[in-house]
Formats: sequence, C-alpha cells, structure tokens
Amino acid sequence: MKFFLVGYLASGKSNIGKKLSHILKLDFIDMEEYMENKINQTLFHYYRNLGEVKYKDLEYEVFKEIVETRDNFVLSTSDMTPCIYDVLDIMKKKGTIIYLKMNENLLVERLKNARKVRFQIADIPSYELEDFIKEQLKEREEKCYGKASIIVDASVLSADQIANIIKYQDVLNSPVKDNK
Repeated sequence: MKFFLVGYLASGKSNIGKKLSHILKLDFIDMEEYMENKINQTLFHYYRNLGEVKYKDLEYEVFKEIVETRDNFVLSTSDMTPCIYDVLDIMKKKGTIIYLKMNENLLVERLKNARKVRFQIADIPSYELEDFIKEQLKEREEKCYGKASIIVDASVLSADQIANIIKYQDVLNSPVKDNK
C-alpha cells in the first residue's frame, strides 16, 4: 500500500502524512527530508547552487528510489514532485494519490513569513507573492494535483480528520472528491 500526498507548499503534507501513517501503521517518508539526507545539505543550498534542472533530476532520482525499494508507506512529496517528468504516471500505477487542496488565500498567509526557508519563493517580492502563488497553484492543479485519486479540502479539516477520512474513504459524507 503506497500513498502519495501531493499539494502546494504549506498545505500540510508532512503533518497529515505523519498522522495518516500512524493510523494506517505504515512507514512515513518526508520526501524533502529524505533528499536532504541523501545529499547531506539543505535543499535550499542545493537548489541555489545547482539550479532547477539539477534539483528536478535529484527529486526524480530520489522518488524512483523510494518507489522501487520501499513498500507500504505514506510519502509526503515536495510541491513539485508530481509535476516533474513521468512521476504522476508512476504514482498512479504504484499507489493512491491524495491532493491536499488548500484555499489559495490561506496558502499566501502561511507562506508570507516563510520565504527565507522556502527556496521556491525566496526571491519573489512580497508585493508579487500572492499573484505568484495563485498562478502557480492554478497551473499545478491543471497539470498534476487535480489528477489525484482523492482530493481533500485541507483548508477546513484538521490533520486528524483528513487522516481518518483517507483511512475510511468516507467519500460520501466528507468534503472529499473521489477522482478515480
């Protein structure tokens, strides 16, 4: 059983992933932590020094390593993971994709003060941050996030509620969309 949590920056993938893995008694893997352990440096530093292409290559290599060598896990992906190369196709073949959809205004609020630690938005001026996030979120929803097996509104539910909804797949009585 493999679960892939996808979503934008600050959508709660790691927090919800930990709770879901506990409930399902599965290993939890945080993609970004896994990558940092593999390269022995921060992703911020790696991205700054080697650029987006090298970062995507590393992300792809690590994703494939996890999927090919591990079973029964909950993987909290980075915000870009499902959108690179053929990752989305691999996810669909190997497990269940869960999109933690979050209100774009809430994402902007969460990310306003996180620019120093989030390399993806570090260079975006404050006055452009809202438009940048909204545009990027729309693009990613169309390209990859929106193709998830399950879409959960992470703006209105707690991490525990989401983990339990996913566990029981209570699609009819929850703000969850079954997209299979």
